[in-house]
Amino acid sequence: MRLRIVGGKYRGRRIDAAPGTWLRPTSNRSRETMFNILAHARFAGPDILRDADVLDAFAGTGALGFEALSRGARSATFIDSDPRALKLVRRNAETLGEDQRISWLLADTTQPPRALLPCRVVFLDPPYQEANLAEAALLALNLAGWIADDAVIVLERDERDGFTAPPEFRVLAERRSGRTMLTFLTLANGPRGAPEPEKAEAEKPTKPRRPSRPGTAGSARPRPKAKASRPRAKAKAARAGAKAKSRRPGGKAKPTPRTVRAPRPRRRAKAQTARRKRTSPRRR
Repeated sequence: MRLRIVGGKYRGRRIDAAPGTWLRPTSNRSRETMFNILAHARFAGPDILRDADVLDAFAGTGALGFEALSRGARSATFIDSDPRALKLVRRNAETLGEDQRISWLLADTTQPPRALLPCRVVFLDPPYQEANLAEAALLALNLAGWIADDAVIVLERDERDGFTAPPEFRVLAERRSGRTMLTFLTLANGPRGAPEPEKAEAEKPTKPRRPSRPGTAGSARPRPKAKASRPRAKAKAARAGAKAKSRRPGGKAKPTPRTVRAPRPRRRAKAQTARRKRTSPRRR
């Protein structure tokens, strides 16, 4: 699989992917969908990655962390339990020139070391068909201090893998990208975890109705008809007025007189009549 950075200052730059099937990196399309949601969603916004510390757990090739660095993140930390994956991360960092802004840890994500600083954006991409890893990793990272109070967590999983968020977390949104399901979470007791207050609808000021005239039904004054400004509209209004005048008290309209034109006699009919007169015997 050919991987490249899809946005930011490194857009279009290629990064190395692992040969073989021992690693499943996030595809370019799913990564683009993920970061577009982060940039435009109400719970995140375009400044979510600006000067942010991000964590890429189950790092693999490190594509998610390098994508965040390309879009304005301050630093990225990569955690993986496979030394081959971290070797690939270091190689991609040297290719992009970002070896000074990254840190990597050879550790199990479900048993991470204590965090040096909490991260505002956390990416989780556990192996497919292992649904329990996501819940265990979320709880372990939270206890170790990796997740900031206002953090946004992005979980990538297979659509067939079931997932139930722990009580300490709240699901913000879920999106599908092919066979991949993207789940966005945050801490339930954090500022993003509080439910949004319902906006009260502003009451529109009602205009007082004018008093009705004596002898008219209803309390509202009839609206005058707009004057026609075009010749066609004037002609239409004149026809409508003439039709209204021609109404009878019974409700039926008078028949409109039409000018009936007599049929013009044909020359052939005249010739036949003249011939019949010549051949008919005279009466004595």
